[in-house]
Amino acid sequence: MSPADVLVVKVTVRCTVCGIDVPLDEAVVPEAIDQLTYLCGLDCYARWRATAAISFPSLSTGPD
Repeated sequence: MSPADVLVVKVTVRCTVCGIDVPLDEAVVPEAIDQLTYLCGLDCYARWRATAAISFPSLSTGPD
């Protein structure tokens, strides 16, 4: 079997905000164990955070 015969499958997940595919090996964070939200970058994080702050006002206050 030559290297050209090897099939490589790239597993992806979708960004929660914009829907772009994010490689799973870049999206998984060991600290996230209860609920996962996959975001492709800081712009989508900011949009997600703003939306979450409307639904959950306690998120916008930050830690005491």
